[in-house]
Amino acid sequence: MSGRVRNIDILRGIAILGVVQLHAFSQTGAYAFLGAPDAALKFASIGWAGVDLFFVLSAYLLTGNLLRHRDAPGLALSFYKRRALRILPLYWTVLIVGSLLGIIWDISGGTANSFLFGNQHPLWVYLVFAQNWIDGWTGARAAMFLAPTWSLAVEEHLYLLLPLFVPRLGLRGLCALAVAWIVTAPFIRYGLASDVRPWAAYVWTIARLDAFGIGIIAAVWMSKRPETIRALPPLPFALAAAAFWALLSRIAPEPQTGLLASAIAPTIAAAAAACALVAGLAAAGRPSAAPAGRLARALAWCGEHCFSLYLLHLPLIAAPFLFAGAPQVAPNVMNSVEGVLLTLIGVGATFGLAGLAYRWIEKPYMDMAETAAPYRRAAAVADAPLRAV
Repeated sequence: MSGRVRNIDILRGIAILGVVQLHAFSQTGAYAFLGAPDAALKFASIGWAGVDLFFVLSAYLLTGNLLRHRDAPGLALSFYKRRALRILPLYWTVLIVGSLLGIIWDISGGTANSFLFGNQHPLWVYLVFAQNWIDGWTGARAAMFLAPTWSLAVEEHLYLLLPLFVPRLGLRGLCALAVAWIVTAPFIRYGLASDVRPWAAYVWTIARLDAFGIGIIAAVWMSKRPETIRALPPLPFALAAAAFWALLSRIAPEPQTGLLASAIAPTIAAAAAACALVAGLAAAGRPSAAPAGRLARALAWCGEHCFSLYLLHLPLIAAPFLFAGAPQVAPNVMNSVEGVLLTLIGVGATFGLAGLAYRWIEKPYMDMAETAAPYRRAAAVADAPLRAV
């Protein structure tokens, strides 16, 4: 694994751990029961910002990949095939299992408004990746078994667009588009929070364009001037990312609590993600500054398995509570040691099953992409410099 890829995996690991701890320990009340100080509770509550880090990283990686292969014949088709092989096998598996369990739950007389299965969308909604639009429009609490897929839907919409304009716009055009997205996104969110609802400002694709814009600019920068970004000192950018996250925990720990928070919280989260990305890329250019040791290896493992961890964590955190007969409105430790233990069991099961899902579902199809959907070289222009316009 190259230094650059490893650093990206470490950032992914930070992102997924932020999301998992939010749902497992912050929103269940485990931290409060264990006596965590107020500052720590607020910082833990911004685990949702891990999603913004995922958005920035996805835009950066995929835009950079398209720029490297911009002259390849059949680029868009190869890109779509590779994304399908990467996303759909595990997504469809989780979707089928969740749908079947929901049917079984209803037939067996389970609680109608259960945390895992209440208000589940029709299957076609998930198949066409429309869940984020419907969630934002209705404002209803969707079935938590498949709730994390809203952000996957947002990314899928980006995947549809990227291969259509990245090879055609040139670097200046891409940067202009990205800047427009970054500037307008807070205003879009403010309008949606005001005229629709704050949840729409959080989950609709048009409200998350600033994170994607930041990732695109980073990809253009890395493609055009990789030596400049690798020469930067990583520590100041890592500290800046931490400062942005700390600021976010102070002013907007929950991004749907008001108009101003809805508008600016994701922008601050995206800024933190941008600083973290630059720190990771800069560290890759300085082997002595690259993260090392057991913690780095653990974070890289989490990053490598982040897709499985993301899709599986909510069902598996909730499952022990279901089997224990706890109220099915949501997992809650109910101020008890037993509740904390149930949460820990769910988290342990999440990491165990994610490892299996990656090995037996994700990885085989990822390997298949290299032969089923390779990027073909254009003989005359394969090594041409990137266009500046």
